[in-house]
Amino acid sequence: MQWLMWQMSALGPMVGQCMYMKRIAAPVADCRESVEFSVDRFHNEASRLVGILEARLEGRDFLCGEGRGAYSLADIACYGYAASEWWSGLDYANLPRLRKYLRTLEARPAIKAGSLVPGVSLLGVGGPTFEDLRLNKDGVQSAVESNAKRAGRHYFGWRDLADLVAPGGKVAFASHVPKTRQARRRNPVAVAAAAVALVAAVAVARRRSPTAGS
Repeated sequence: MQWLMWQMSALGPMVGQCMYMKRIAAPVADCRESVEFSVDRFHNEASRLVGILEARLEGRDFLCGEGRGAYSLADIACYGYAASEWWSGLDYANLPRLRKYLRTLEARPAIKAGSLVPGVSLLGVGGPTFEDLRLNKDGVQSAVESNAKRAGRHYFGWRDLADLVAPGGKVAFASHVPKTRQARRRNPVAVAAAAVALVAAVAVARRRSPTAGS
């Protein structure tokens, strides 16, 4: 329970804010310097938190349980945010235990199923899957980064995804622009991460239910 609460109170909110500032707020800011303090603040805190995961995983395969631990809801909850290295812009080069942990989780059928749910937020079925965003370096990642570079933006993000998936269309991408009066939108990666967690949690619940299969 402690690690599940940690995800909800620390890892999820801080990595989510890191992604929001870099991928939604910064690409549409009139002046990059106006958001740089927030970008740095959440980047540094998110980096500290993934460092906590690295420390926890010393001699362990999973976060909770005795010995090397056992797969639990805490792992499912942490996976979506912890696995978003590219979108969050965090550096895992010196976090070998965390990288191994993520590889272990991503190989599980339920996690894989959640990662392949099509569509990201308002982009619908034309948007990349969570798996694409994480791992497709020569595809969606390269295209998104190149689109931002062509536009002269220091930070790539949701705006570039919208340009690629719905060029010339009107896809809402920023909840922080008051003059548009648009409804608040969820971080696209957070939506995909929630799908991963939901599918995996249902799979765990079914296996543990005394009536499963009856």
